[in-house]
Amino acid sequence: MRGAAPPTPNRLAERGNEYTKQLKKRLDDFLEVQLADSVHDVRTAIRRLESAHGALPKKMMKDERRLDYMSLCMEFFKVSTSVRDCDILRAKLVEECGIPPADSVIVALMTRRDASVRRAKEKGKRLRVAKYPAIDPDDLERRKVRDRYEDVLMKVTAQLLREVPIALSDVTKVRELHYVRKKIKSLRYTLELSANRK
Repeated sequence: MRGAAPPTPNRLAERGNEYTKQLKKRLDDFLEVQLADSVHDVRTAIRRLESAHGALPKKMMKDERRLDYMSLCMEFFKVSTSVRDCDILRAKLVEECGIPPADSVIVALMTRRDASVRRAKEKGKRLRVAKYPAIDPDDLERRKVRDRYEDVLMKVTAQLLREVPIALSDVTKVRELHYVRKKIKSLRYTLELSANRK
């Protein structure tokens, strides 16, 4: 995907630092009350920070403190997947299928969600006290930012070009479709790094 303008060092630093603050705020919201929207918002903030982290030059990206923080992010993301799945299933069953909230299927689903929420809160508390080092634009070389950004875009684009035809060719290819959705989100968040604010 060469031709997409890379972020400047200032813009990449600005976005990365903004995403870190956004994640902290959304974690606070989640830890206060575990609504479906708050779970979704933390997960989105993690994905955005992941895109900024992935666009950093390799030496900075592989800084141990950054890697430790991103590892905590992925731990939260993994345990919160079950919470998010329960939220989506409940919405579909109640709102689209008309199953009453008191139905035993919904009650069992919410019991499972509650257990997953407890695990997600534990991970969320650990993540909340951790620190992702601020990105200093003075530590970023324009050429290295450009090269890394182009590498990331080319990789994601190649993955999409490989997987989209497979996912579209057969309705039973659910895993492939899910993979494509994830990669499209990754592409979107990477492109947002250099997009102008509306």
